Amino acid sequence: MLDKKLRNFLISAFEHLEQQSSAIHSALTEVAAVRNALIELGPEYEHVLARHRVVLTKEAKAELDTEVREYSSIIQQLRAPGNFV
Repeated sequence: MLDKKLRNFLISAFEHLEQQSSAIHSALTEVAAVRNALIELGPEYEHVLARHRVVLTKEAKAELDTEVREYSSIIQQLRAPGNFV
């Protein structure tokens, strides 16, 4: 019974990862298209994009670091022997 629950959980997890990967790819494609369009409209946009990129990267870094630590903790717990007895 545990194997079936684990299998179903893993299927669900990978289905979610598949959906997230697709959504991320679509978002990155759209962002790249907007960036390229703005640069094509005029070289002054490249400087504006660079400025915004620096600010947004700094803002997102703390949140990303927290998420990475949380995922790393979960992965370590899952790898530890005896956690699924």
